[in-house]
Amino acid sequence: MWRGARSQFAYDLGVTSALHDLWGGYQESLTFDSTTRVLDLEVSTHHAGGPQTWRLRLTGVREFHVERPDDAWERTEVTELYVSDQETYRQIEIVYWTEPNDFSARFKDYELVRVA
Repeated sequence: MWRGARSQFAYDLGVTSALHDLWGGYQESLTFDSTTRVLDLEVSTHHAGGPQTWRLRLTGVREFHVERPDDAWERTEVTELYVSDQETYRQIEIVYWTEPNDFSARFKDYELVRVA
């Protein structure tokens, strides 16, 4: 099973900074449609502008992995988020609260939309 390794990422600071507001937010849901290869993550944030909910949609998903060895949590915090561009795909890794709890995926493109 593939699993991202941040030490190998050539971080794309433009992409990562566009998603920076998700850091410290709470992942509310993760859905995947295997037919269309679309994965949606909904994240709620509570920054200076007040509460907001964002949908991060990954399209052309090749594979994804969730590592959650810890016991159940009350909430899943997005502690760190990294994205890099590879030759034929993009790669994302989200660290949840503490390592090794994380989410990683390889995909073609993404869209970030405020939904509330």
